[in-house]
Amino acid sequence: MGLIITCNFSGYAKLLSKKDSIKLENLGIDLKDVSKYKDVNQQKLKLILKLNRNGKIAKVANIFLKSISYPFVALSGLFFISASNAQNWGGLVTGFGVGSLIVGVFHYGISIPVKNVSNKRFFERDLLIKKLKQTQTR
Repeated sequence: MGLIITCNFSGYAKLLSKKDSIKLENLGIDLKDVSKYKDVNQQKLKLILKLNRNGKIAKVANIFLKSISYPFVALSGLFFISASNAQNWGGLVTGFGVGSLIVGVFHYGISIPVKNVSNKRFFERDLLIKKLKQTQTR
């Protein structure tokens, strides 16, 4: 069985590892069907994998930035609430509240373009897969 799969992947063995072929199969590109994908440029398959990886990295960065921003905004709310009870230190506590609010809003503001990048990479990947499948069915 392993020899048959090796023969089927012979055209892609130079550029794609077994792990890459499994990733492509999970994305809907079955390389075991040699007749369907024999004329495919191998660089397109690498590009699909690269877009998938970049989209995942941007998605993780987006989640990380948002997870930083929420506690800072909540902390600023606590500072603002406690500023009224701080008597002489009210201005300092309010300053800490404004500072943590700025940090939280800044991180959330950065996460929005990062999310757009993630969505764009996944859209480009899906578009490339769709074009690849359309050219193979003709």
